[in-house]
Amino acid sequence: MKLKIITLCTLLLTQNVFAYKLLSHESWTTGNPKNSGFKIIETVSSKNLFSVFGNCAISGFNQQSIQGRVKEEVYVKGWFQYALNNTTQKTQLYVIKLETCLLGSCKYDVLNYQLEPEENMKSSTIQYTSQIFDLPDFYPAWSTISIDGESKMSKLARDEAWIMK
Repeated sequence: MKLKIITLCTLLLTQNVFAYKLLSHESWTTGNPKNSGFKIIETVSSKNLFSVFGNCAISGFNQQSIQGRVKEEVYVKGWFQYALNNTTQKTQLYVIKLETCLLGSCKYDVLNYQLEPEENMKSSTIQYTSQIFDLPDFYPAWSTISIDGESKMSKLARDEAWIMK
């Protein structure tokens, strides 16, 4: 009886151990950003614990961060959510590409994940860049996410930064 309980507990504990791996993370900027950064907020992984049909992604902005004044630092924060689903019987590699830009100053991150057969995962991230402007105007801002792997997809969010006197 004791052996059965130990075996059952071992099965329950190991059932929630998943093997997704973040194999690499590359990060760089272009243009002349004043500051930039990246943060993974949350990652959840499972084997059939939640339902994901294919790969999906969402890209957007924190609207309050796209306003500023001349000669002051203006931050643009892109937020991303993505879900990966390995529906095959083989280990799969996935490449997540993130980009957040304000005018010509961009922040890039590339994450390489490995998922085991029938494993899925969800993650939320924030990426930001900032710039100082000399003139009041509307300046273009955008964030994009793309997923390469078992299936490909991409999402784009666009907005403008309003820089006041």
